[in-house]
Parts: sequence; C-alpha cells; structure tokens
Amino acid sequence: MTKDTLNNEIKDVLTNEAFVREINGKKQELSAKDESRYREGTNSIAYFVLLPFKLTDPAVNAQHLGTVTIAGQTYDKIKIWFEAEGGGKDHEDVFCYWVNQKTQMLDYLSYANGGPRFRKATKRETVAGIVFQDYENYEVLDTTLTTSDYDAAFEAGKAKLLSKIEQTNYADMRQK
Repeated sequence: MTKDTLNNEIKDVLTNEAFVREINGKKQELSAKDESRYREGTNSIAYFVLLPFKLTDPAVNAQHLGTVTIAGQTYDKIKIWFEAEGGGKDHEDVFCYWVNQKTQMLDYLSYANGGPRFRKATKRETVAGIVFQDYENYEVLDTTLTTSDYDAAFEAGKAKLLSKIEQTNYADMRQK
C-alpha cells in the first residue's frame, strides 16, 4: 500500500491467480499494459523482499562461487539463474548474491537486466517476521563484466551510485 501526492491510498495485491489495484478501496479497471506494468513492479518488490527465501522455488538454479571479502566482511557468493518455465518475465537475467557468513543476511546483490547494477543493503527493519532492506543502487561502469564480478568493480571504486532505495511506512497487515 502507498499513498500518492493527493493522499489517495493505493493498494496492489498480487497472487498466483491475479493482480488487483484498488484506489481508496475501489477496484480499478486497468488496461492490459498497465496491469502488466503494475504486476511486474509488485512482483519485483516482493521478490527482493522475500530474498533469500524465494531461492528455494523450483525454477531457481544456484551455484556457490566461493567466499569473498567485501569491506572486511566474509561472504558466500552465490550465482542465481532461472529456468524459462516458472522463471518469470526476466528469467534470462543472471543474479549474484553475497550472503554475510556471520549474520546470514543478504548484504549485496547484482543483476544485469536494465543495466549492470550492484546493490548494497544499508538499513534493515523487521516487521511481522519480514526483513525489509534499504539499498544503495550502483551502476557498474565496466559493462563487459559478469554479474558475479560486480563486487570486485565495487571494491575497486568502479561503480557509480545511481540511487537509493528506501522503504518506509511498513504495516503489519495481520492486525487489519
């Protein structure tokens, strides 16, 4: 749920069967293009929120690439790619995740679709057992690198901060 600049409450609900957008409690009739755009956006948000738990889905392929050190911390480096069947619209993208060996938290992630991106988790908040993370979103300047090499570019200062992804106003929907 979000509020727009006019204080309208926008609620997007995505299930395995359907996508529904409500504004101020009223279901919206959407064009196929808008439904697809909102569905993909909501799915993307849910995907990143549910990491690393979504990595147990049947369409997920994973390969442990070893351990690396970033900013003095040790990480398990994991390459992720998806099967076409059940892998979503961007199933051909290859991701890489860096899981902190000490905390078991996902501190960094990378992907290439839409441009080479490397994200660094900056703030965590747990609401109703779900961990929400803010990120610094970096562009990797060397477009010839694979996603699993973006950490080296980041450490070498060859990544440019593009944006910050900040999540706020969490609601525990179990109470509503």
